[in-house]
Parts: sequence; structure tokens; C-alpha cells
Amino acid sequence: MPIARVFGVDTMTYYVNKKFAGGKFLLPYEGVKDDPIQMGGDILVNRDGKIELVFLSKSPMDRINIPNVIQLLKEKNSSQ
Repeated sequence: MPIARVFGVDTMTYYVNKKFAGGKFLLPYEGVKDDPIQMGGDILVNRDGKIELVFLSKSPMDRINIPNVIQLLKEKNSSQ
């Protein structure tokens, strides 16, 4: 993965704006080695162990859309 995807202009702009707005950053966990170029994502697994959703972030600010996830879960629940 190119480091530019992690530390690109959009990412740096986000962090600079957050800093100037007085935003707080998460502190690293004590005793945990962090990988700053690792991209994030989310996986939803149902109670039977079946994977229902896989979301892979395309940038550090790319987060799963919670209202969409709730709608997906409602649709899956109503079809069962």
C-alpha cells in the first residue's frame, strides 16, 4: 500500500483542521505496537458466525456509514 494513501493531503488537512479546532486525538494503547500505515475496516458477524458485511477503508477518514448498516441489518432481520 502506498504510504501516500495514508499520509496524503486529505489526511494531513483533516488532522491540521482538527488540531486547530481543538480536537483531541486518540492516545496509543500502552504496550501495543501500532502500525500507522495500516488501513482500517469493519466486519459484521452474526450470532451464527456468518459474515454479514465487510467494509474496507479506502483512506484513513473512510468510515462505515452507520445508518446504512442499520438499514442492512433491519432488511436482513425482516427477511428471516
